[in-house]
Amino acid sequence: MSFQLIDEPVPSTSGQTEPVIVDWKKCFLCQAVTSEPVQCPASSKRKDKGAGYKYMAENIKKFHEMNQLPFSVNVEQLDEGHGMEETLLLHNAVVHKSCRAKINTRMLERAVKRKCETEDTVNPVKTKQQFVSTDDSEPVCFFCDEKGGSSGLHRASTFKLDYKVRRIATDLSDTKVLSKLAAGDMVAIKAQYHTLCLAKFYKRAKQYERNQDNDLNLNESSAMHGIAFAELISYIESYRESPETCSVFKLQDLKKLYSDRIEKLGAESGQLHTTRFKERILAAIPDLQSQNKGKEVLLAFTKDIGPALKHACDADYDIEGMLLAKVANIVRRDIFKIKQIFNGQFTDNCQQKSVPTTLTSLISMILNGPNIKDQLELEGIDSQASLTISQLVALTR
Repeated sequence: MSFQLIDEPVPSTSGQTEPVIVDWKKCFLCQAVTSEPVQCPASSKRKDKGAGYKYMAENIKKFHEMNQLPFSVNVEQLDEGHGMEETLLLHNAVVHKSCRAKINTRMLERAVKRKCETEDTVNPVKTKQQFVSTDDSEPVCFFCDEKGGSSGLHRASTFKLDYKVRRIATDLSDTKVLSKLAAGDMVAIKAQYHTLCLAKFYKRAKQYERNQDNDLNLNESSAMHGIAFAELISYIESYRESPETCSVFKLQDLKKLYSDRIEKLGAESGQLHTTRFKERILAAIPDLQSQNKGKEVLLAFTKDIGPALKHACDADYDIEGMLLAKVANIVRRDIFKIKQIFNGQFTDNCQQKSVPTTLTSLISMILNGPNIKDQLELEGIDSQASLTISQLVALTR
């Protein structure tokens, strides 16, 4: 046995049968003269002047499509060929606050729900949200394109669900879901779905967010390792500039300085490979040589070519300019990644979270020097000054 859905027209609640010619000096919805003052969205002081017409135009169209518009306004007169929103803005249409409340999003959702319940009463087998049909045109799941089966299908009845599914599909770049949503919202196209399919869709969104967070943490950790290594190289270089000091370093001591600095920056140093660490240092400082003394590894400068390389580096202003530009690009990139959202409370480490670590480290190096030993000794003393200056820089972008 099969059932046929019959849509019965819902009469207008205004009691009028003939459309009213729009008088733009009156409320364009009710066209009545009352003691209630009218409002003109076009006179708003907001930057997006007349934005109030946009949502009213969208809701009026949806009410009209369902034959649920609570006014007898001639909808065709509200569109003079350039869209309803432009027509309302062109005439500076005015409206009563109470009339506008009758077509807001909440009232529209109630109208959709009433229409769904009216259609549901035709088929006693299905409930308010679950649809079960016995004819050949049985609907399929919005996500998996399979029939309801024993679990049945649930009908989308709120715009909140449509908004959430649309946002997730955009984040995931799910072209299959987006192509279906291009036909209209889930309520309008009468989309139905398995509960399990919707749960899997939400699970994909959570996995995507976790992957995004992991990538961000990985990039942050890599940046911290890079900062600590740069400070270590600066520490070694500082001894070459001073002829009074002995430029010999124990690799084990350099490893400890590097690991301690990474932990101070809030990252994990992990198990540091000694040979690879030594090769990184030698690659960064070409005139540094490695010497083995028993189990210890010593690093020392080559006395004859060291001064010449230093002089060449100091004279190359192009390289210095390129380095400054590269540092500026790295800090600007991290500044624009941070989104400032204030929920009314100051959480722990809110100051540190408000600015990127790369900017704070740069300010700290400017204030205290890039020497890794100085950074460890002054940790916590000048941290507030670095944070304050970093916040000033980030907020003036």
